[in-house]
Amino acid sequence: MIYTLGKCEPYDRAIERHTAVTKLVGGTVFQTLEAAETARSAMKDGNLYKVYKVDADWHRDTCECINRRPDVRCLNRSARLYPL
Repeated sequence: MIYTLGKCEPYDRAIERHTAVTKLVGGTVFQTLEAAETARSAMKDGNLYKVYKVDADWHRDTCECINRRPDVRCLNRSARLYPL
């Protein structure tokens, strides 16, 4: 599992309805929970976001993004999200 940030309201509503929530190709992902939490806390509106697990492998399912830190990558395939 890797991690991503998502807006609480729509993501949580879909999860509560048992609707599959997917992070699309090109979406930003983080290698560790700590990296995701750090990114969220640095956002002006970080309180509107939560960290979610992404059903993907860091080495196989992500690729480097331009102007990103080493612990931040982009998905190279869509992947399902899960609450922490």
